[in-house]
Amino acid sequence: MQQLITTARPYANAAFDFAAKNQQIEEWQQWLQTAAVIATHPQVKNTLKNPQIPAKNIVDLFIDVLGKKSSDAIRNFIQLLAHYRRLNVLPEIANLFDQARAAYEKILPVAITSTFELTQQQEETLKKALENRFKKTIHLHKTIDKTLLGGAIIRVGNWVLDGSGLTKLKRLKACL
Repeated sequence: MQQLITTARPYANAAFDFAAKNQQIEEWQQWLQTAAVIATHPQVKNTLKNPQIPAKNIVDLFIDVLGKKSSDAIRNFIQLLAHYRRLNVLPEIANLFDQARAAYEKILPVAITSTFELTQQQEETLKKALENRFKKTIHLHKTIDKTLLGGAIIRVGNWVLDGSGLTKLKRLKACL
């Protein structure tokens, strides 16, 4: 997995730099997400692994599925990946591209798991506090977990704030 990310990083960086320079970030992000889905399809995976299939045929497959409306730059990118047999790393390229876009636009994804649905006011208060703390625009990804016994768990990258009732009970048990 780490090797795939290492392989994908220069391609993702080049794609993002090109997209940002040409103000096509949204187009490239959508295209990469679609191409990543195509690359993970079981039949396509097998095709990508087969060294007998010429790169041109694989490029034609991607262009047919993505549609003829793909820009020349996107076609060139597909051809480059196909030539070096790197189309299998498209999911990692798409993920790294998404991360580059979030950093570029100063957007920070935050996962919050709570026992109950947050009210609009609670969401706004939480977003404002996190934006002040991290100096970025916050995008909340909310999930509900009834086993938390109250409270919430907030995850921002490697930073975790666990204020769940379940964790508090575990701490109390450990102290007793």
